[in-house]
Amino acid sequence: MPTYRYESTTIDSDNPADRVRLEQLHSRGARLLCPCVDPPLEMYLARTASGIIVKRMPETGPHHAPSCPSWEPPPELGGLAPLIGQAIVENPEEGTTLLRLGFPLSRRSNRLKSSPERGAAPGDTVKFQRKKLTLRGLLHYLWDEARLTHWTPKWAGRRSWHVVQSHLLAAAGSKATSTAPLASTLYVAEPFIAEQKEAIADRRR
Repeated sequence: MPTYRYESTTIDSDNPADRVRLEQLHSRGARLLCPCVDPPLEMYLARTASGIIVKRMPETGPHHAPSCPSWEPPPELGGLAPLIGQAIVENPEEGTTLLRLGFPLSRRSNRLKSSPERGAAPGDTVKFQRKKLTLRGLLHYLWDEARLTHWTPKWAGRRSWHVVQSHLLAAAGSKATSTAPLASTLYVAEPFIAEQKEAIADRRR
């Protein structure tokens, strides 16, 4: 289980008593240290639907030890490099991540498309185009943030859809778009239970 340091104490993020302390530290904006390397690396705290989680600082994944749960290969190897800082903007101070999406989260009828003013020169309408996440890119990103692309012995025999759904929703808890928290618009189908099929159908309507 991952352990971290705060001042002179050790914190186990899976220990119920330490999780209470994580709540207190989060309210104070405190930072933890990951001791996987020397000198240790700063970690920040983020609130999700399942509680407070410990996250690595932006762009520090490759600096953690390969055996550390916070280790990640350089973003250039996974295709994230062009998106970091543009489509994916982490804010460690607030424990949130802003996602810029290249697709709408709702449908509107009779949308009016803006057009250049009559007589405007072509150069007057050129704007810097930020990178944005596609729908598939968002799924890949959330899948990775939920650690579903990783394997540990604790996953053995436990990779049910219930676990997948709960991890995806937890990963979305600290993410937001420019208009709303991602969790308020994200739909991840709940596990099907035959005895509850009518209630499940009602919730899907």
